[in-house]
Amino acid sequence: MRAAWLALILAAIAAVEACGGSDPSGDGARGFARPLSSDVCSPLTTVGGDRPRFLIPLIGPLQNAISDHGIQNAQAAKLVLDEHDWKAGGAAVALQVCDEASAEEYSDPSKCARIARTLAANPSVLVVLGPSASVCAQSMIPVLNEADGGPVALLGLGNTYLGLTRAGPGVEQGDPDALYPTGTRNYLRTAPADDAQAAGAVIAALDAGARVAYGLHDGTTYGKGVATAFVETARRAGLEVAGIAAWDPDAQNYRALAERVDRTGADAVYLGGLAFNNGPRLIYDLRGALRRDAALFGPDGFNQPTLLVEGAGGRVDGMTISLSAAPSRALAPRGREWARRFTDRWGARPCCYAVHAGQAMELALDALTRASGDRASVLEILRRMQISDGLLGDFSFDEHGDSTLRGVSLWRIDGGRLRYLRTVEVPERLLARR
Repeated sequence: MRAAWLALILAAIAAVEACGGSDPSGDGARGFARPLSSDVCSPLTTVGGDRPRFLIPLIGPLQNAISDHGIQNAQAAKLVLDEHDWKAGGAAVALQVCDEASAEEYSDPSKCARIARTLAANPSVLVVLGPSASVCAQSMIPVLNEADGGPVALLGLGNTYLGLTRAGPGVEQGDPDALYPTGTRNYLRTAPADDAQAAGAVIAALDAGARVAYGLHDGTTYGKGVATAFVETARRAGLEVAGIAAWDPDAQNYRALAERVDRTGADAVYLGGLAFNNGPRLIYDLRGALRRDAALFGPDGFNQPTLLVEGAGGRVDGMTISLSAAPSRALAPRGREWARRFTDRWGARPCCYAVHAGQAMELALDALTRASGDRASVLEILRRMQISDGLLGDFSFDEHGDSTLRGVSLWRIDGGRLRYLRTVEVPERLLARR
């Protein structure tokens, strides 16, 4: 089964001129890239006749609910490598794509920890791209932080859990400090965190004339974090907060919960969590109980319109969903042009965090070009980067590892389809981080 899905993924990101599972140096010689000895990673991929010096791993979901994200991220990374002739400066580089998902889970933390140990032990790995899920990043960061050759830089893609970098609402006890046992921050976030997404939803609720907010979450770290950030930000913005509660993903229905929320008078209900945690049934029952002027909001975990429409039918229409990623047409000029090349190459527009994957690969290649060939120098260069005219625009990273980007895109489901509304720049005063 594993061989079958891996073959499909490799076909999706396209074969290249030189691809194989053996060491391209022939003997694992010092100074050349060494393939990851893992049965959950693609074969090592490179182009041209030069032995690759560096290996850049990309971690993403290649099966289960969000495998399309992993495929597009891999396509984005490969496009950037093609544009740079698969080199960082004059040194050839190689790519391996590793699967963070399992047959049962969209992201498997224990699997992520195993992958991280493999990466940490490979001296040709100086920087890692991904993963896509915050729970995977939680597992990978501390392992990479304690690597024998020094902390390995991790450029996160769609990781929005606030506790990866900062304290704040919904952050688990001990985070983020527990993730960095050496005291050195080796994680850099390319997308705004959950408190920015929550603030974007509050702005949309205020624009819709809402007065009373209610938060629901699915019990996951991600869900609790973003829902808690929403209610705290709503209160700060002047909305009355009627409450916050969890929904049971295994429940047969949510009629009692929906009626309880309706009795509070809430006219802005936020669903913090993942759509495949019975989100369609929750939406169906909420719409059946809430007053007609009540609005539903959700984070990027609900960016699955097909699933929602199939499960909730027309009752999902009008729901507003936020993303810490902008659509191609809302990107800066260089990002729009790159998205056009991505579409021409792969036959589909880059979705979700694919542009972030392309941006992360550009950062990795730049850092490898400028660094002195060790993990510490790569990490330091990345932390100090001032990106101008990047695929995501102009930004840098703060001392916590957060991007200075604050744009949150808002989308609405209308007629069963997701329609882009606008991108809001979240002001610092609305961020719930501490």
